[in-house]
Amino acid sequence: MIYHESVPIDFNPAFEVVSCFVEHNGEILLLHRNNDKSERGKWGTPGGKKDSGESLVEALI
Repeated sequence: MIYHESVPIDFNPAFEVVSCFVEHNGEILLLHRNNDKSERGKWGTPGGKKDSGESLVEALI
């Protein structure tokens, strides 16, 4: 994992992504990647790319 307190000076992202943990009654929601997607067959948290003009909260919803 790479973590920064502030945006590095030379940072130029190609796109932004969001992801979240969904917990209910002590269980965590994980999604299984389709075989036609990258990282096929792996498990992960709900998430995706943020659209232009969309807030982070809107992208999560």
